Amino acid sequence: GKGESARALEQVVTVWTHLVETMTKLCVDPRPDVRSAAVVALQRILLAGDAFDFAPTYWFLRFEKGLLPLLKDLTAAVGLRSKDMPDAERTLRMAIGMLSKAFLHFLPKLHPLPEFPGLWLSILASMEQSMKAARSEEVTEVIPEALKNILLVMASLGVLTPGARGDLWEQTWKCVQAIAPNLSPDKIINQWQQQDDNTAQRETTEPSERATLLSRE
Repeated sequence: GKGESARALEQVVTVWTHLVETMTKLCVDPRPDVRSAAVVALQRILLAGDAFDFAPTYWFLRFEKGLLPLLKDLTAAVGLRSKDMPDAERTLRMAIGMLSKAFLHFLPKLHPLPEFPGLWLSILASMEQSMKAARSEEVTEVIPEALKNILLVMASLGVLTPGARGDLWEQTWKCVQAIAPNLSPDKIINQWQQQDDNTAQRETTEPSERATLLSRE
């Protein structure tokens, strides 16, 4: 009955959350190879989460309580040149890619939430801190590229447009300028419109499908 189904889902949530949290902890393991394997595994686990009908707030918490603190820890290790975490910059690069893909994957579920603007601005703040801490090109090049891709998807879904969600547009571009000054609203809008025209020439896809397709590019 309904009671059994609810209990079964609760058990799945518990096991799944424990798995995600365990992998997240391994992403800051002292051994570089373990960290790299953990980031790859965590990305696969998160993206496979569509198999379960978790509430959007569940995914919000995975970012707020898991992925953003992870990025903060890795950024701190890079900034301090921590001997306890050698090759931290490579792990940070991988983690930024993983967070970006997960964010795009779950964007259709996340953006209707009232907490979404705060989450998005927290992600931008984390990217800015990572950019400041990084010394190698492998990080300073991947962050603007990841950011550009996210902005394109958000524009294509109508999540990020002038006047959307109060002053989210203005706040976003203020943060973007601190991360990647070469990105501008005009560039993003023009590139999105070109992509949109190309998409219109092909078969029409639902917004959630388009976000998934773009997150895999």
